[in-house]
Amino acid sequence: MADPRTSYDFNMGRPACLLILPVGFYGFGKVLGQELERRGMDVVIENDEFPTNIFGKILGKLRLLTLLRWLTLRGYKRKYGVAREAFDLILIVKGRGVGCDMVAFLRTISRRVVGYNFDSFSFNPSPLDWMHEVDRFTTFDPVDAAHHGLPLVHLFSAFPVPRDPVSKRYDISAIMKNHSQRLVYTDRVLTALRDRSRFIYIFEPNAFSFLLSFFRHPALYRKYWKDIHFKPLAYNDFFQILLESRCTVDYAHPLQTGLTIRCFEARSAGASLVTNNPHVLEHPSFREGEALHFPLHGDLAKLASDIVPLLGHNRTGEARTVAEFMSELLGEEPIRS
Repeated sequence: MADPRTSYDFNMGRPACLLILPVGFYGFGKVLGQELERRGMDVVIENDEFPTNIFGKILGKLRLLTLLRWLTLRGYKRKYGVAREAFDLILIVKGRGVGCDMVAFLRTISRRVVGYNFDSFSFNPSPLDWMHEVDRFTTFDPVDAAHHGLPLVHLFSAFPVPRDPVSKRYDISAIMKNHSQRLVYTDRVLTALRDRSRFIYIFEPNAFSFLLSFFRHPALYRKYWKDIHFKPLAYNDFFQILLESRCTVDYAHPLQTGLTIRCFEARSAGASLVTNNPHVLEHPSFREGEALHFPLHGDLAKLASDIVPLLGHNRTGEARTVAEFMSELLGEEPIRS
């Protein structure tokens, strides 16, 4: 991908895309950038909020959007202020630091601007006042899609379906970045399945989040201390664990109804799901016996009983690819509900 520091210095004759998204969100930007490059585009990746440091994140978390948007627009104008129509496409994913003024500016440097929210509007309200200013806007959240009349575009798995069967080492795996009630939910699932083989990996992104969560749930941190890490599990290792798991834990933020990437990664790996999100059961990729809805405060004894069919179910992998996702995101083929 083109080096962001070179701004819009592209190969002549090739279409160019500016991909704006949270650059720290795992390898999301890399995966989308590679797909756009596969489609013959030069790609520049930029963060969706400036400054690109902890101060910018704090402004976003506190929803101080007026200041965050001013700083973000200022940063983009300084970097791309003379790039008139340099881009054929600008793709905004999430766009927490984006506002109407920013979209107006982006229109001066691109022929088409497309937006996508992989959060709900309850969790990321920023696009509500600019989503109608772009050429196309879609969301991953079924409730938001229905309420606002938006196309629904589900997420994807970056991994292909394995060619050969993989032997299962674990009945249940729980690999997660800790936030909200994820650790509480995971503990309840694992408590119900205490006699099952398991793999646990809890990622704490920074010391601040660790301390905040530790003081909220000190007993759980003592219980899972050996499973807590300050470095994310390498993606290849993560997917290998999914391949070796009969079932995995998925916890969607309670303010969202969209299917997480974990759902589609599990589908590619042939692993069943225990999830707090009932909307998973509405998706055609998850057939009966392949996903189990378990609320945060659900009945543990019932979970221990209900999960038995999932653990005995031999699933074949089925991938929803990034190519399918990108086609729907850009409006190149019918949206799948």
